[in-house]
Amino acid sequence: MNVDGQLIEEVKFADITIGDNIAADSLKPSVDLTDFTWYKESARYQVTAVETGWISDDLPAGFRAISSKTETATGSSEPGAGTMHIVYSDGVATVSVFIESSASEDKPGWAILGASNSYSRVGDGFRVTAVGEVPGITVQRIATSMRKR
Repeated sequence: MNVDGQLIEEVKFADITIGDNIAADSLKPSVDLTDFTWYKESARYQVTAVETGWISDDLPAGFRAISSKTETATGSSEPGAGTMHIVYSDGVATVSVFIESSASEDKPGWAILGASNSYSRVGDGFRVTAVGEVPGITVQRIATSMRKR
């Protein structure tokens, strides 16, 4: 539900009943796993400091930057011509923030697709867009509070 109480996404569950007990042999893998290498991940996200040239002054409680990278447009030789991508998470939800140079002074804008919300703003020569499966107010808060360090 969104903040106005309107349905934006619905999850349905099915109830399956299996009549007889399943023999343990029926659940064995159908391929030989002898030569496989198994890796166990202890946590989905490792807590590490992520340095960017940007900061949000209004992150929701529990959110922190978990990754960042700069993508440069193919064929571009201009310094700073890329897009900064910062991912914030609270361990459950994630919000991606994209920051790119922009000469235009477009108006802020919303986009909603199912449970995913995005908000863009342009100012100080940059377009900042926040996207995530979080309430619209959350992406707006993050996008409007981003600033250069």
